[in-house]
Amino acid sequence: MGDRAGNWILNQLSVLQAGSWVLEVGCGSCDLTRRLAANFPLRVVGSDIYAWGMRPATLHAVRERKGKSFFVAADVLNLGFKNVAFQAIFSVVSFHHAADPQKACLEMGRVLGKGGMLLVADWIYGAKTGVPERYYRPDEMEAFLKQAFFKNVFIEILDDQMLVRAQKF
Repeated sequence: MGDRAGNWILNQLSVLQAGSWVLEVGCGSCDLTRRLAANFPLRVVGSDIYAWGMRPATLHAVRERKGKSFFVAADVLNLGFKNVAFQAIFSVVSFHHAADPQKACLEMGRVLGKGGMLLVADWIYGAKTGVPERYYRPDEMEAFLKQAFFKNVFIEILDDQMLVRAQKF
C-alpha cells in the first residue's frame, strides 16, 4: 500500500491534541507506529497478533521512544485494553485478515473514546499474502462500521485501495 496510505493516515491524525493515545491495529513491522511517534506529540501503541514475527530490533526501536510508543501482542477481536482508552485507531493493510470483521469493528469501537477517529486503509482485492484474508466492498465496510456505532463514515477508493474514516459516537 505504501506511502500514499501512510501519508493519508498521518495527515488525518495530525489534528489530534498533543498527548492523545493512538492505537495501530495490525502494525506488522511497526514502521508507521514509529513514524507517527517520531513526528507527532502523540502516545502511540502498535498491536499485532503476529508478535512472534517481530524482529527484536523493531521491538526495541518502538520501545525507545521515551514512553511515547510501545508494542503489544493483540488480536483485533480481543484487544485487551480498557474501554475508551484511545482517541484514534488506525489500521493499514490488515483489516482483510480479521476473522470476524463485524466483531473487529465492535472491538475497535469499544476501546475508542466518544468522538474518536477510526482510520482504515486496505486493499479492495487480493494481494495474496499467504495467510487467511478476505477483502471487503465499500458498502460492506460501511455496514460493519454503522452496526458498530460509528457515524460520519467516509470512504474513498484510490485504484486498488480503500481509505476509510469514521467517528465513534
